[in-house]
Amino acid sequence: MKGNGLLLKRILFIAACLVLVCFIFFVSGDHGAVDYSFKYSGVDLDTDEGAIVREGTYTEYLKSHADAAAPQEAISVDVTAPDAASGARTVDAGGKTVLYTDEESSVSWNVSVPKAGFYNLYFGYIPVESRSIDAERSLYINGSLPFDDAQYIGFTRMWTDAGEVKTDNQGNEIRPSQTEVIKETGMLARDTFSGYESEPYRFYFDEGVNTLTLTGVQEPLILTGVELSPVVSAPSYRDYLAETEAAVSGRELNTLSNDWSLKVQGEDAVLRSDPSLYPIFEHASSNTDPYSVSLTRLNAIGGDSWRVSGQWIEWEFEVPADGWYNLSFKGKQNFERGKTSSRLLTVDGELLFEEAADIQFSYSNSWEFAAVRADGEDARIYLSQGSHTLRLEVTCGELGASLSRLEDCSYRLNQIYRQILVVMGREPDKYRDYGITSIYPDMPEAMLLESRRLYAVVDEIMAYSGGRSSRTGAVVSLARILEEMAAHPETQIQRKLSTLRSYISALGTTILSLSESKLNIDYFVVKETGAGWPDDSETFFGSLAHKLRALTASFTTDYNSIGDVYDDDRQDRVLEVWILAGRDQSNVLKSMIDDSFTPQSGIRVNLKLVAANAVLSAVVAGNGPDVLLSATHTEPVNYAMRNAAADLTQFDDYDEVATRFTESAKRAFAYRDGVYALPETQTFSILYYRTDILDELGLEVPETWEDLVAMIPTLQQNNMEMGMPDVMGKGSTDLSGLFSIMYQNGVELYGDDDLAQLDDEGAVRAFEYYVKFYTKHDQPTDYTFADRFRAGEMPIGISTLSLYNTLSVSAPDLKGLWSFALIPGTVKEDGSVDHTTFSTGTASMLLANDDRQVLDMGWEFLKWWSSTDVQTRFGREMESILGAAGRYATANFEAFDRLAWSRKELDILDAQRESSWSNREVPGGYYTTRQIINAIRRTVNDAAVPRETLLDYNQAINDEIIKKQTEFGLR
Repeated sequence: MKGNGLLLKRILFIAACLVLVCFIFFVSGDHGAVDYSFKYSGVDLDTDEGAIVREGTYTEYLKSHADAAAPQEAISVDVTAPDAASGARTVDAGGKTVLYTDEESSVSWNVSVPKAGFYNLYFGYIPVESRSIDAERSLYINGSLPFDDAQYIGFTRMWTDAGEVKTDNQGNEIRPSQTEVIKETGMLARDTFSGYESEPYRFYFDEGVNTLTLTGVQEPLILTGVELSPVVSAPSYRDYLAETEAAVSGRELNTLSNDWSLKVQGEDAVLRSDPSLYPIFEHASSNTDPYSVSLTRLNAIGGDSWRVSGQWIEWEFEVPADGWYNLSFKGKQNFERGKTSSRLLTVDGELLFEEAADIQFSYSNSWEFAAVRADGEDARIYLSQGSHTLRLEVTCGELGASLSRLEDCSYRLNQIYRQILVVMGREPDKYRDYGITSIYPDMPEAMLLESRRLYAVVDEIMAYSGGRSSRTGAVVSLARILEEMAAHPETQIQRKLSTLRSYISALGTTILSLSESKLNIDYFVVKETGAGWPDDSETFFGSLAHKLRALTASFTTDYNSIGDVYDDDRQDRVLEVWILAGRDQSNVLKSMIDDSFTPQSGIRVNLKLVAANAVLSAVVAGNGPDVLLSATHTEPVNYAMRNAAADLTQFDDYDEVATRFTESAKRAFAYRDGVYALPETQTFSILYYRTDILDELGLEVPETWEDLVAMIPTLQQNNMEMGMPDVMGKGSTDLSGLFSIMYQNGVELYGDDDLAQLDDEGAVRAFEYYVKFYTKHDQPTDYTFADRFRAGEMPIGISTLSLYNTLSVSAPDLKGLWSFALIPGTVKEDGSVDHTTFSTGTASMLLANDDRQVLDMGWEFLKWWSSTDVQTRFGREMESILGAAGRYATANFEAFDRLAWSRKELDILDAQRESSWSNREVPGGYYTTRQIINAIRRTVNDAAVPRETLLDYNQAINDEIIKKQTEFGLR
């Protein structure tokens, strides 16, 4: 009995604890929406007092002209008669005289403005077929940028399907490629930089003559018209109804039987602003139309790619009679919980009423219908009989203003962090009093003000989305950290600095995430007002049946084989190609094979996506592929040493094909008298730098290593660092810094006998110079350059070309604040500067085969795959799917120049590629990099003598190479 009583007490105690925890949880409000207004109530959040001011924003520009009028007279500009121009000329387009402007053009017009005030700027234009990226121009009024974002005015292109949807021999639909539509169009200048402003930009013009200037940023552009147009806002829904009803009064309307409706499939879109907005397949639901559980059916549009403000998709439809109609969209936003995706609706190019500027799709794992509504009812839209266009455009909606304020907070907090960095360094002593308030007396007040601003934005976001999301939680945590620092600056700033740095970085990620608005569209419905909506909801039993069919399909469907799959026989051989990339890359390549290579050559191809570690065992077992794509740069020669790779020089036209690549790209695939692969991608190191920080510090971009070394004291005085390629970290190591210095001093890693020649005097000097960056100049040895570059702790450093993709996607807050240049060089005897850098890449290789027919088929495939047109198409399609993150570093230099780089970027990249070099592969070469890293670590960590250390490890490297040469019968 006593034991039972004790057990009962324990149970009661545990239950009481659970009740208490639940009570605290609900009282704290962390489970749902929280009102933070008490944090900032009565505070002027727009004050500049005690805070770092961000200048040049569009918001500040509007405030500076708050009392300006909005004249209602349009002012046309004769676009073909600029008052000053360079890089521009008049041309004929369809019998119309227009102005062609090249990528580096500058065109100015003197515009007579009868009345001062705000105007929209309308531009008629024709895209010019080029590198398939949107044209950009900087806009100046009277010689200056009206606001910072005016330097990025985008002119979108238009894309459509290049053909009909095809079906492979497995029954899967193959999406058509995207082709550009070149025709005249127009737009009002608007926010294409961040997308926070949903309305077109308003520009202030003085009374009298004003100078309007457009300067090229990227891509040529044909201008067909320029106009200062009146600022017009869309009417309210009630005003739209009243005006339209008055206009159509007396007409015979709605002559149908009140049951007419039309379903328009999302995948049937006729135009889109981006080639990534192609039809997609969705088989996660039982009610997707059309439906298939295992086969690819292009049954939706949008997805991950349809997320950036300004992207639009357009459809065409017809209605049978004049009258009033309703619209509803079957969409799914299952990408992020707690978010609302917004779309701006235009019909026949017009925003009919202001409520249509923000059609919202809430988070759901199921398809949901979102009817166009206003004033609590399904909005009535007047349509005349015949054809119409409907466009949905990604918009931030009401969230845009909040995101703009968050971005301003991010800018100011980065400035505050860099001020702290100058005093305390990246890892301050938490027990030391740095006297931060004596140096920056306004800093606590600035931190508190930013904290209050963040709380206010959180309230705005939660009010818009209807609750808290994981993203707002990071903003709240940052606000709390700032509160604590402001309350106790002399102790908490140094204790929480690393946390502050992490949350500032997280804030940038949060802004990016909140600004993205992903959405799938299955179809939309146009119906006569009075008709009912279709019932297309997913039922429980429909969902259950779908899951059972999906389970069954997982046992019967080969998801590794892509596109058309063929059976091999001796009379009609099939080429087996394996690729070590991702599924997106595989799908694109197989589509290209089926619609291009096989019809042209008659060679049938089976493509398989495999893991890298599966290749070697398959080749050893005799079950390997005929062609291997995306192999690492070390694989071809290592396979060749074991007689497993085919020598490509046996083909008569190899020399012609090899002209597609630089010598540095091909070098790693040559061994003895043979070449065992074609370059697929090529990457090399370049110098990245923060333009804003170098300007603040008064530093120039370094031309030589000596210039770079001369910068280090200034950086260190501000507790900043320079980044050499990471060679001693816990992750992957990068020896490109050392190799670049060696190349610039005329040193090759291996001699003619394939032995390492690190005992060469030039190699020793290069090694000694390199390790001084760590032993003398105290540069970090283990770091993540992208993170420190973004935080401003490392405003200059050397990294690979792939970092460009990373920064373009993950650091939108840095747009316009960073650039890249040639890596530092070595001055030669003639006074020129040698900027040679280390190059590497991936390979496309042909496996050894006794069947001559298969070898010839494989060579035809490699020639096709490495050709300029095919590499250009593949690169553009990958970027259309993945965005800037998928920028393809093709080794074909002509194809590389056709991808979405600006002319300024290409000039630097082409020069750096031409000044790149690579190491040859030799037997036992794996041992070389390992021992060089050991030599660096011993020199830096143990203060060993560089010369003696390098000579010792050089001997160890050569002992291993000689051992491997003997093993392969090469010695």
